[in-house]
Amino acid sequence: MKETVLTVRELTKAYRGRPVLRGVSLTAAAGEVIGVVGPNGAGKSTLVECVEGLRRPDGGDLDILGHRPAEGPRVYHALFGAQLQDSSLPARLRVGEALELFAAVHARPRDVGETLARMGLESERHRPFGKLSGGQKRRVLLAVALIGRPPLLLLDEPTVGLDPHARLALWRLLRSSADAGAAILFTTHDMAEAEEYSDRLHLLDGGRVAAVGRPADLLRTAGLGSRLRAPRHDGLAAWLERVPGHSGLQVVDGTVYGYGDAAYSRTVMRLLEEARDGLGDLPPAVAKDVLDRLTVGPARMEDFYLMSTGAIYDAHR
Repeated sequence: MKETVLTVRELTKAYRGRPVLRGVSLTAAAGEVIGVVGPNGAGKSTLVECVEGLRRPDGGDLDILGHRPAEGPRVYHALFGAQLQDSSLPARLRVGEALELFAAVHARPRDVGETLARMGLESERHRPFGKLSGGQKRRVLLAVALIGRPPLLLLDEPTVGLDPHARLALWRLLRSSADAGAAILFTTHDMAEAEEYSDRLHLLDGGRVAAVGRPADLLRTAGLGSRLRAPRHDGLAAWLERVPGHSGLQVVDGTVYGYGDAAYSRTVMRLLEEARDGLGDLPPAVAKDVLDRLTVGPARMEDFYLMSTGAIYDAHR
């Protein structure tokens, strides 16, 4: 059994009487990548900042390998590398110097040159931080978080502003860190990223953990095996809800989204074909238009997110 690196127990936090965290608990084991997703204001950044010791929770407890924030920089802060949404370095500090500076305070740091190469920053080694683009600055800050090989990495939306090549390079480096035993906690609004890279996913909604589990398990438990998208017609949404295997439905503007088990979309198509031929309980013209414009595919974590966090739903269907 892998060692638990991070433990968060019933964490609460409020700003001016407004609750932001309402009893959040989670753990991260060595080698485990934990994704945290949720709407704006759900408490994701506050959770990370409490773990980092930047904010003091109102209640609950947390520790990294048994050490608590009150133990301070020499003990507690040495146990993690962090990348915040809003962070910076001195404008005149050169990229290579920044990594060498942070590497010097760790017992077994990564090689600076190798880290620069893996983050696509070799050519920027001698450039001042203030002269970098926004994406380059984020890559430098991520390299700083990684340079000391900490047992825990805390990353708040780490890939915002990165181009696809940099994003892939980052995740290769993070996966190698996890394979070497680091626990990783990251927040993101990119549900495809959360689905692909999370070993376990926590969905925050309203300051609470609304769901937790492996992405595939969350989809299966919710009955989200397939998704279809169809043009809106009077009565179509109610008809889709009666199809065997149905598990959820949304009507957004002029589009109907239907969710169900793995066989749901196939069943819908068969029944639409029958209705088009006058053998079903939908008008043939409606069935034909839906078939002509229907798209089907597997359900994704984005669908789970929308269904679980109160997505736009038009009751006048």
